[in-house]
Amino acid sequence: PPVFVRWTTQSNLQLAIRLMGEGRLDVDCLTTHTICLPDVEAGISTVIDKPDEALGVIFEMPH
Repeated sequence: PPVFVRWTTQSNLQLAIRLMGEGRLDVDCLTTHTICLPDVEAGISTVIDKPDEALGVIFEMPH
């Protein structure tokens, strides 16, 4: 029950995002692919076809 749980999924996510923003939580080692938004179709295929190789995928928007 929530009354016994100190941390919820939402509070964990908020903390993780804050720590990443402060540079105190390094997640670079989790990023396996960086895909430009125009190549999103190929990127999604990689995630579906090779799930063991796609741990963390970042989709970048062109400037």
